[in-house]
Amino acid sequence: MMNKKIIFEFLSSIVMITETSRRQLYGRTNYMKPYLNELRLLFSCGFAEDDILSLNESEAILKKKAQKRRCLVFECVLPFSKREEAKQILRTFDFPVNLPYYLWVEYADTCGLAMISSLEPFNWDFDWDIDSNGIFSFTDIYIKREIVFDFYEDEDNGQQVLRIALSALE
Repeated sequence: MMNKKIIFEFLSSIVMITETSRRQLYGRTNYMKPYLNELRLLFSCGFAEDDILSLNESEAILKKKAQKRRCLVFECVLPFSKREEAKQILRTFDFPVNLPYYLWVEYADTCGLAMISSLEPFNWDFDWDIDSNGIFSFTDIYIKREIVFDFYEDEDNGQQVLRIALSALE
């Protein structure tokens, strides 16, 4: 007779796969078009659905990333109008722009992470309202570096600002 625990684990894994598949289908059906539009505005290269990882792949990468210790290398807040300076900041702190990166933006939770070949085609002059959450992050393909752009309105003076956080993942 099969062990009840083994049967339960097997059935649980089927339910998890089904739930992930259901979320992926829903996300890709309802949000893929605006997701691809956002990516096209952020990068000068074209994006297609094939450039988006599955939810299973995305969840595995995010889980691996969550298991790592985040060590802040550098953090600053710039006026949003000076956001193009971010590229020089990356170079100063040896965060290569020519590596492949995983990109997380709001739609990644329902559609999957975007895989980008490098940060070279990134539009450093992106619009303030490009992402409704005002945050996106890049994680290098080796899951050793993370770049977070968090743009928001400063509560003290109402100025639009961009917080840049560079972290090593160990």
